[in-house]
Amino acid sequence: MERAVILCDGYFGQSTGKTANGLVRYSKRYLIVGVIDHTKTGRDAGDVLDG
Repeated sequence: MERAVILCDGYFGQSTGKTANGLVRYSKRYLIVGVIDHTKTGRDAGDVLDG
């Protein structure tokens, strides 16, 4: 499985970041190893998506 980092600055966890959100939740092709979004610094991607 290929590894990937998602750059979604300012949009991760919002409806406008739906591609990034979907990749983090459901990707079977990539192992998502990180998300870059300066508005979510220090937060866990799962917590951002699921509250």
